Amino acid sequence: MWTFRPDYVVKRFIELEPAALVAAGIRAVIVDLDNTLWAADTVWLDPASETALRGWLKTFPGKVAVVTNKLRRRDATKLWTLLEQLPLTGLVTGPLLKPLPFAFWRAARLLNVSPPEILVVGDFYLADILGGKLAGMNTALTSPLGRDEGVVATLARPIDTWIAASYRHPRTGNPN
Repeated sequence: MWTFRPDYVVKRFIELEPAALVAAGIRAVIVDLDNTLWAADTVWLDPASETALRGWLKTFPGKVAVVTNKLRRRDATKLWTLLEQLPLTGLVTGPLLKPLPFAFWRAARLLNVSPPEILVVGDFYLADILGGKLAGMNTALTSPLGRDEGVVATLARPIDTWIAASYRHPRTGNPN
């Protein structure tokens, strides 16, 4: 049955094991930027996040992309530096692209992988998870890393938090 329920629920993206994802049929990863890869009020990866991202890039060579709704100038500078250091396949950005599936489908074309073989990782249910599900992809919901967000996200966050809380199992953090 098709559902809007996230396939994985974790505190941080670093908890997702690449080998387990491969075993589940995942061949590519699309990841959100703000509050998923790094806190929205910073523009750097902490060492644990960088190590995890490098692990993903080893497991999914040429099959990791970033999809983000906004890209401030300071974020763009850091992201281009990151793209030079890490072989991310692509970047899809624009105002309010998510939760529409078009940005996810564009990333799928960049990755050359069909939607059911892609995992979308993000902290915002109403954008990342809903968009990934509308695009026919697997999804992983993370807790947000920071609090600083744009106006739309700030206004929608209470509803988003309420929805996301209904998917967290009290002991395991898994949706099942």
